[in-house]
Amino acid sequence: MKEEVMGGEPVRLILGSGRSGTTWIQDSLANANDLRPVFEPLKSVSSKVPQFEYAFLDKQHQSPELKSFLSDVFNGQFRSIWSDYRMIPDRVIPSLSKVESWESIKAYRRHLTQLLENYRMLSTALNHKSILVKFIRANLMLSWLQANFDTRIALILRHPGAVIESQLRLGGESWDPVARLSYYRHDSQFEAGLGERYGRYLKKDLSPAQMNTLIWAIENQYPLEQAESETYRVFCYESLVNSPLEEWPKLTKVLDLKNVPQLSDLVKPSQQASSNWESEKKDYSKSAKWMSRISDKDRDEADIMLRMLGVRRYSMDEPNPKPGVF
Repeated sequence: MKEEVMGGEPVRLILGSGRSGTTWIQDSLANANDLRPVFEPLKSVSSKVPQFEYAFLDKQHQSPELKSFLSDVFNGQFRSIWSDYRMIPDRVIPSLSKVESWESIKAYRRHLTQLLENYRMLSTALNHKSILVKFIRANLMLSWLQANFDTRIALILRHPGAVIESQLRLGGESWDPVARLSYYRHDSQFEAGLGERYGRYLKKDLSPAQMNTLIWAIENQYPLEQAESETYRVFCYESLVNSPLEEWPKLTKVLDLKNVPQLSDLVKPSQQASSNWESEKKDYSKSAKWMSRISDKDRDEADIMLRMLGVRRYSMDEPNPKPGVF
């Protein structure tokens, strides 16, 4: 039975792999429609059900605990420093052991500066009644979400080359491919549902580029196989960037929203975007700067993995998806 939330309003969700532009899209739509953006509530630093981070769930799965938690999220009753202000709690009030050196003190100062900036940008929106939730940890529970809630879902699909290059370049704890693959290696539900497809790759000794390519395929192939409908659609990041006048009204309609973001707002970087973005001077008609950044070795390894995994829509030699295929 589907849960009714927000006084009968649909649950509006943006799903996608990390580094696919989901934050930019969430913020653009939230600003245009006076929505409260709820940021990554399944991240373990704030979630009450951390065991479901990146979980695979089919529509028959029964989980009262997860359903109860997400009901609170979708009803606007869940609050956390992370989901509200996009700051990891232990960076706001760190332990003394984490500020023992001058470098760690400077890092803490940077985190506080970022928190204050996020507070300035987001505090007003937190008072809005209607919400828009963004996940990079729920792609593999898409069918479960549809079965349990009255949803309007936009899955954002970005070229794997762009995603892989960004994750390799940023690195760090957030984009460690070994840690991210461990979610799938230790998920019994994933093994039962998708283990036959991906199990042999999960057991191989892969390079970072190969691991990131595998993660991209795991997180996108299964949801793309779900039938699109009026309440669930796939949107290519490149199309939203290069053809905004055509694509953003479609996205807005699928999410049952009234206002399309102003074109001038769509050239601003998101809260979580790389500092290399050039604000309004950025040329969004060129959505493939990754092609000049990625190494030849990483490009070749990723391209071979895409072919092995059966991905036909994308090539590491072409910046845009091929229409009509995956």
